[in-house]
Amino acid sequence: MDNQQEKEMQKEKDLQKQQELEHSKEQDKPSKECPDCGASNEPDAKFCCECGYPFDAVTKCPACGAKVDPLGDICEVCGEWLLKDKCKFCYANISENDAYCPECGNPTAGVVCSNCGQLSIFDFCKTCHIPLTEFAEEAVKQVQSDPEILEMQKMQEEILQAEQDFEKSHEEEEKQKRLNRLIQQAKKFDEHMNNFYDKKKDEKPKIQKPQKARPEKKNLFDDGDNTEINAAAERALQLAKKRELQKKLDAQRKKTFSKPQEARRFFAATKPPIVLGWKCNFTDTQHECPEDCARPELGGTWIII
Repeated sequence: MDNQQEKEMQKEKDLQKQQELEHSKEQDKPSKECPDCGASNEPDAKFCCECGYPFDAVTKCPACGAKVDPLGDICEVCGEWLLKDKCKFCYANISENDAYCPECGNPTAGVVCSNCGQLSIFDFCKTCHIPLTEFAEEAVKQVQSDPEILEMQKMQEEILQAEQDFEKSHEEEEKQKRLNRLIQQAKKFDEHMNNFYDKKKDEKPKIQKPQKARPEKKNLFDDGDNTEINAAAERALQLAKKRELQKKLDAQRKKTFSKPQEARRFFAATKPPIVLGWKCNFTDTQHECPEDCARPELGGTWIII
């Protein structure tokens, strides 16, 4: 064996030792534990191999400094969009120089509502609740083709109409009561004046001390009380209908979505005409609407009672 062969063999041995040493160093490195699911990952991993948790995700809002969920797309405190390199409507990759998303065509800064002029990063305007994008219009079409949702919307319309009719009739009853009281007072005053002038001129009218009117005993079954009883019965009936509707809305809490904006579109398209808020599954918090929740894709429900 000549010197050249010995040198080549030595180089191969050195290279093999170096590779073994590097491999040993890699094994000695501590694994990266996922804070979401606890799985062990490679030290340089950017995403969890089990749940997809992004290790380099934003944890503090760049606008207000509040703590944010690493998997959320907005800050729940100030509403700041956190995914600066993602389209606000379809989550496609965008650059700082892109005025419009190359995938969906929506403005990267958001859509200005044609009705109120507000800039929105959501598919429905939070102020006017009108569709702003093609995604929103498609969500409305899907809702209109769902028999279960259409049934709930019909119930909502019936409840709203009944409440409006009740308020209107109640106002009319109050107006009529006030008018009747004024008419009775005018009649009593007219009778009093007539009696006063019919007396003899030389006869001095007797001054009587005003007596406090005793409250009349009301019959529980007279017309006035019947009105109140009927009103209470109507309120109880509407409350029962609302409870039935709330159960149907609560059944939708099991529904989940692939993206937060997809969830917001669905719930915006199914929003009842009168609501108290929207409760999320993420933290079981009642928000004004799903646009205020960082993880609406986990589901939630509208609250009407």
